[in-house]
Amino acid sequence: MTTVRLDDLRSAYEWVNFAVSEGNAAYVCRDTGAFFLTSDLDPGSTGPLPDDLGTSDRYVGIPDKRDLDLGKTLVFRFVEERMPHRREEVAGYFARRGGYARFNALLRSGGMIAQWDACEEAATDAALRSWCADHGIELLDAG
Repeated sequence: MTTVRLDDLRSAYEWVNFAVSEGNAAYVCRDTGAFFLTSDLDPGSTGPLPDDLGTSDRYVGIPDKRDLDLGKTLVFRFVEERMPHRREEVAGYFARRGGYARFNALLRSGGMIAQWDACEEAATDAALRSWCADHGIELLDAG
């Protein structure tokens, strides 16, 4: 079973989510636990890539937040738990572009950004742990 550090997996996950719409992707090698980052915006900027990256099942693509149901689903779960009286307002934010920016402004104005960050981090770690278990990858926690 391949072993990877949780911190390295988080970094690869953040890379993917930083510019998923621009083609950022990350892969972990099942044999070595090495991570490989790619970008459509600047091919080659992330270092050398294995020749068989796109053709071998040795590599597993790191999911993005939508793959792990950590996008709007998590927002609405947080709102339901922490501020159910704002449910309709927040739903309206996501009815058009810029929903996350408006949600973030609401959190900042209500002094809830630290609570959201903690919730998002815990949900992300849990989802990444589950994803690893599903793909036969063992996580080594820092510390």
